[in-house]
Amino acid sequence: MTRRGVAILAVSVAMSLGAIGYAMYRRSVTRPMPELTAGVVEVRKGWGVSEIAKAVFGVNQGAARWFRAHVILIGGARKLRAGEYALDRDTIETLTEKLMGGKVMLYRVTVSEGAWAEDIATLISGAGLAGRARLMELIRDPEFARTVLGHDAPSLEGYLFPETYYFSKGMTEEDILRAFVERFKEKTSALGASETLIRPIHEVITLASIVEREARAADERPLIAAVFRNRERRRMPLESCVTVEYALGRKKRVLSDDDLRVDSPYNTYRRAGLPPGPVSNPGLASIRAALAPADTDYLFFVARGDGRHFFSRKWPEHLRAKAQMKRNRAVLRGPARGPAKK
Repeated sequence: MTRRGVAILAVSVAMSLGAIGYAMYRRSVTRPMPELTAGVVEVRKGWGVSEIAKAVFGVNQGAARWFRAHVILIGGARKLRAGEYALDRDTIETLTEKLMGGKVMLYRVTVSEGAWAEDIATLISGAGLAGRARLMELIRDPEFARTVLGHDAPSLEGYLFPETYYFSKGMTEEDILRAFVERFKEKTSALGASETLIRPIHEVITLASIVEREARAADERPLIAAVFRNRERRRMPLESCVTVEYALGRKKRVLSDDDLRVDSPYNTYRRAGLPPGPVSNPGLASIRAALAPADTDYLFFVARGDGRHFFSRKWPEHLRAKAQMKRNRAVLRGPARGPAKK
């Protein structure tokens, strides 16, 4: 055979071997792998391709080699993202796409309107998404609050917007809290721009947080906001039971006389004006009510026992309303009590 014939044969063999190798490679990365049929794999920050391959395939060195080869071949070694991934009859190819696309598992967290920051931290930590202590440390840090809010606030209480969120286990506590604040900014961006120029946003949210805990009926929110605004303008103590609960650090169905005497800047029975910050995380309806209270001169309200309130303008009228409520066996209880005691 001539040298030319030998060269042609060598090229043909190489091409055939290459085609066979490529066919093996494609078959290996596109067929479902037993290890990828069902389950969850966690990829930690800082892991390289080999560490990920070991976590996914364990002792199956053949599959691990094909995974490494595939990732390197498509230039994905620096694009694999940390997180928790669900496996569902995946192939090496689809797993790599998930890792490169950051298609991590998401956990649903629903925060109710009026929740305390402590409630939210407990909910998130209970889902295994973050550490409760670290969340509370950040929530109570005025510097962190200033950084994410863009204005001064003693904490992030009031700005953790109540809604449904989807978080991954790869997120830091800072990431999670920023998501809450960004949702707050998104939801409130078009509300009351002119009002907040007159009254700082922090005061608006503080009032809204009280309204959120006091109100049960949606249509009463502007009325309750008006009562507190009117009392504030007259330099009367707000006398809101929900602020006392916040001062105590626990929710109570009925507050005692000793409770009402607790020494705290959040006790609006002892101190006039708004407390130093929000006492819950209000929803949009309560924020709207704080921005636009009802046009009324009510100064008092008392719970009727059915989720609604009786509103009064004068102290004697308020006393009669309380007496009537007692006759009706209504009990001043839960977070919707209002400034009913003197």
